Amino acid sequence: MSVFTLRQLGLVSAVSLVMAGCATTPPPVCMPMEEAPVAAAAPATATSASATATSVAVNSVDQKAVATGTGMIYILRPLNDQSLASMTVTLDDTQAGSIKGTTSGGQYLVFPVSAGKHTLYSLAENRAELAVEVKDGETLYILQNASYGFGSAISELKQLDQAAGLKMLPTLRPGRQK
Repeated sequence: MSVFTLRQLGLVSAVSLVMAGCATTPPPVCMPMEEAPVAAAAPATATSASATATSVAVNSVDQKAVATGTGMIYILRPLNDQSLASMTVTLDDTQAGSIKGTTSGGQYLVFPVSAGKHTLYSLAENRAELAVEVKDGETLYILQNASYGFGSAISELKQLDQAAGLKMLPTLRPGRQK
């Protein structure tokens, strides 16, 4: 081989190593090692036939009972081409103590919140935020979407109506709850 060919081979090898380093996942310290099981609470007693039908339609994912003075928030992240990128969800703050969990594509998070105004954050390459107001006993469904960014995925949050949320929920599996 000529010197010129060896230099080209060395350059291609160096670029390949750099690019492979960009495609790795965060170190294990940043990611929880175990998935916390999401315990299914007994569904609230339904007073109407439509509420019972909704509960039956979502039989693979039991909805949580909502206590007085609180509501529930479901973060729904469908599968897409950015499914491998994990995104952290926080409530009212972006500090470590406010983390509610981490999602990858095809996963959901669910957590109770006090009634009132809250801000949800989705942390990826960017910091997406969504202001919501939760009423007593209300369940909100939030779509967490991922798209291409410069180095990793870009996150977007959008509130869904109840019908769309209930339709998507059975297709997802639990994310890593904090």
